[in-house]
This record gives sequence, C-alpha cells and structure tokens, in this order.
Amino acid sequence: MIIRPLPHPGFAWGLSQHAAGFDETTIRGMLVCAFPFQGQKKAGPQITDLMVRADLLTPNQRDGRADAWRDYQQILSELGLIVSTKLSAELILTDVSKAFIADQLPFDHMMAMQVLRYQYPNGQKHDRSPALKEKLTASGQVVPDSLIELHSNSGVLVKPGLLILQVLLGLLESGDDPEISADECRAILVPCKTNAEWARALTDIQSARRGEINLQAVHNDRRLCRNIQDWFKLLFVTGLIETDGHSFVGLSRYAQSMCPALKQLSSAQSAPGSFWIPRGHDAANRLTWYTHFGSYDAAFEALAFSMKPMAGSNSNLLEIEDADGDERITFTGPIRLASFDKDKLFNKDAPNLAQSIDELAASVKEGAIKRHAKTVLHDEMVLHFAERFQAQGAEVKVDPNSIDLFVAWSPQETAIFEIKTVSQRSLPQRMRSAVGQVKEYAYRLQQETGIEPEQAIIIDRPVNSESWQRDFLNDYMGIGLICVGNPQETIFAPHLSTTSRHWHKNNSH
Repeated sequence: MIIRPLPHPGFAWGLSQHAAGFDETTIRGMLVCAFPFQGQKKAGPQITDLMVRADLLTPNQRDGRADAWRDYQQILSELGLIVSTKLSAELILTDVSKAFIADQLPFDHMMAMQVLRYQYPNGQKHDRSPALKEKLTASGQVVPDSLIELHSNSGVLVKPGLLILQVLLGLLESGDDPEISADECRAILVPCKTNAEWARALTDIQSARRGEINLQAVHNDRRLCRNIQDWFKLLFVTGLIETDGHSFVGLSRYAQSMCPALKQLSSAQSAPGSFWIPRGHDAANRLTWYTHFGSYDAAFEALAFSMKPMAGSNSNLLEIEDADGDERITFTGPIRLASFDKDKLFNKDAPNLAQSIDELAASVKEGAIKRHAKTVLHDEMVLHFAERFQAQGAEVKVDPNSIDLFVAWSPQETAIFEIKTVSQRSLPQRMRSAVGQVKEYAYRLQQETGIEPEQAIIIDRPVNSESWQRDFLNDYMGIGLICVGNPQETIFAPHLSTTSRHWHKNNSH
C-alpha cells in the first residue's frame, strides 16, 4: 500500500469542543428549555436558569460556569439542532430538534441520522485556526478566507461517520474482523476526500494488516488524533458502533444483523444528491447548511423504525406518556367552518414568557413544552398547505374542533384534509385515526350541505408506493394521501379524484 497525503496540510475531522461528551439528558434538556425562547435574542442566561429550575442541569455542570448555554450550545449547532448563533442573533431550532422534542424521533435514531449525514465542508466549520494557517503558510499554500473554501478547493466532500460505516461493512462482508483501529482511521480513512474512496481504503487496511505495517506514526498530529477519538465517541451513541472511545471502532452486533439495510442506507447517503454543496462561505450560504442538515431525511426512516433503543436510553426524560391518539375535543354538535386565520395557530400549550422562571420550569416538568412542540409541527403543516391552496385562489376554512382544512376551489371541487404528525412507531394508529376522522367529517358535511367533499390525509413521513396503505386508502377507502418529506413530497390520489390536480405545490391558477 501507498500512504496517501492529507487533502491539505492541517486537515482534520474537526468537531466543536465537547461535541462527543454530551448525553441525551443534556441535549434534550437544553432543547426543551430553549424551545420557549425561539426567535429571542441573547436568551442564554434565561435558558440556563430554566434548566436549573427544571432540575435538568446538575450541580457539577453549574459550578464555575456563568452561562451553561453560552458554554455548550455549540454542540447543538454542530449537530444541526439549532442554527449557529454566529449566523443568527435570534434562536432558531431546526425541524430535527422539534421532532426530537416532540418525541417523534428517538435520541439514538436522531444521532444516527445526524452523525452519518455530517460532512466536510459544512456551514458550521468556517473559521481557520492559527495552527492551520501556520501549516498552510509553511507549505507554501495560500490561506483561503474560510475553511469551507479550503475544503472545496481541496476536493473534500466527505461524510466521516458514513465512511467509517462503509469500511466496517466492507470488512464484515469480506470476512474480516469489522473493526478499525485509530491508527488505521488516521492513516488510511482521513486522507479520503470523498466517500467513493471507501473501497480503496478497505483494500489499504487489508494490505496493511497482511504486511503488518506500523501505521502509528502516519499523520500522527495530536489534534487529528483527538478528533478521531471524538468521532469514535460520537458514533457510539448511534447504537451501530462499539468502541472504547480512543483506540478502535467496530460494528455492534445489532449493526451486523442489519447489514443489508445499512448498505442500502450507505449507498443513498453517498449519492451526490445527498450532499450539501456550498455556493460560497458568506452568512447566507452558510445558513443553507442548517436548512439541509436540520431537516428530517426520509432515507433514514426504515432504519430508524428497525433500530432498537440503546441500553440506558432516556427517550422519555420528562416522564410524560406519549399519547399517539388525537387530542382534539370530542363533540357531537354541528361542524362550524370559519375562514382560516394563521394568527390562531401555534397557541396550544404555548409557553408564556411573561411567567416567572419557576412557572416556566413547572411547564417543562409537566410536559407542556413537548406538547407544544407537537402543536408547532402540526400547525406548520397546516399553515404550509393553507397558504398553498390560498395562492391557487381557493377558499380555505377550518374548524378547531374537527376539520384541519376545508378547501373549496369551486362549489363542485371541495376537499377536507386531516393533518397528522407521526413517528414510524405511531404511523399505523395515527392513520387509523385519520381515516375515521375524514370519513366522519365528510359524512357529516354531506348531511348538512348535501355535498360530500373529497378526503385526503397529510402526514410528515414517507409511505412506500408499494405498501398496502396506498391501496387501502386510495382504492378501498377513496382517500388521498400526501406524504411531506425530505427531499420531496409524494402524492397518492384516488383514480376518481377531481381535486388532486390542485394538491401539488407547483400548481396555481
């Protein structure tokens, strides 16, 4: 084998300080306490105080620290859970973090998604350290204006966590021990500029082992060694990796048992279209990284559903039962449709910042923040589709006690839409609830008005086009299905539907 150079002098798989040291309790606690302050500026002291009052910050984390949020919030932006405070003065939580707060996404599933999608270049890593500048200058290279530009100019477009997984799967498939030492990772994997080089890295590892080559001195930079250990610790929380945190990583028994699914995932995540491609390194372009990395990726759905919780996982920190059933008020009176008013959204269980910190802490402890996070996810979808249909010239109405959206494009073209936020775990039950609701509402409207509107269900997760749910809904029940996901939206409509031509986002009159 030939030892390859690093993509550029001083190249490393850098992570923010403390990135590998956070556990679920801390991350959840920070996000739950940050959630009430979305859109606020300089809310760090209040967030820290709320964490203390809600018993989500232990004394040893407080001692000697004026503001735990200021000290540790960078890990949240590193993981794509908030937008970097260097780019936004206002606190912005991403879709991934909202789904996690609402218990739609378990911690280890979220970490698997974010760790395997994390790439270089990215919008979080912008600044060039003095040590990096010194190494570039010493080698005769021009120091670019940003790390993003340096990575791009060097041909770097790589997801390190995914690269490690790809090589581990290759070792397993070839009959080798599915472990990679820190020396092998540093000497052979880190020089890879792209994930397409995983097969060569696999071959080089096998060659080094057969030749008993000592890799300890190769690229043995202290910072690079520390970064690799951070990556090993970060990979551990995905549930896919075994590691001692410093000398090796290996496939967990569970990961070995789901090798075909992981290979399919690796293929999807190494495809060119799955990467964030920087168009520049200014603030506007860096913000697009958080839109990309902070969105839920449907490619992980099948994997997440099949994954088992890690030992000690604390996915229900606030000890509030996650009721998948609909919380809408049950009533028997007439349906009362009123014009859609976006100002009436996002209000349920909304935290009142005029309250004292103790009152806010009480709402955290009793689960109001989690319930409000679910409301936000639901109402964001309601607003999205209401504005879409209004832009087409349609009349949009709602009934807070029953119908999410009633849309009339004309007296003869009407439809009702039931909107559900779901996890893969809750999907079957939530779909059954939605079917019952839209059929009941359509029947009652038909009894009251003489016209039966078409019916459709909108969910925020993908459904396989070959699944039984599509045939059941479209062909058997005559109900449409709209799946809102990343990167695309999928629409399944009954054959006799006349309104489905309006459902698409690009449609307009």
